[in-house]
Amino acid sequence: MYLRSSSTILYFTYIYIYTCFKLMIAEDSDEDLLTVPDVEASPAMDSTNKIQNQKRRKGRNPVDKEYRRIKRLLRNRVSAQQARERKKVYVNELESRAKELQDLNSKLEETISTLNNENTMLRKVLLSTRPKLDHTTSTTVGQKHHI
Repeated sequence: MYLRSSSTILYFTYIYIYTCFKLMIAEDSDEDLLTVPDVEASPAMDSTNKIQNQKRRKGRNPVDKEYRRIKRLLRNRVSAQQARERKKVYVNELESRAKELQDLNSKLEETISTLNNENTMLRKVLLSTRPKLDHTTSTTVGQKHHI
């Protein structure tokens, strides 16, 4: 069985509803019954009025309004689902980056601790290997230089 993502399912739902409305509009060709012919108009103005009436009627037709509303709702659902999926990917990337940085931080802290211990040890070794000066020899040596 092939599983599809939710955005794909929403897209196919959108296509299905779109097709159903197209078929319903094609079957309902009674739009001419709803229009009132203009008796006083001249034949030249008749074609212009028909075009203007069609433009005005398109917005007023309840089937068109419902079709556009459903189309908009489906577009919004698909868009919202895609946004949720993008956000999920983004959050997962941030979480993995945070984990990497935490690991790096702990390694660096361990290195700092090791280096501090080594530094302390080396200072102790340095202090222990220095020759210790006597006060008597240092004063005798200092006096000899003054004479």
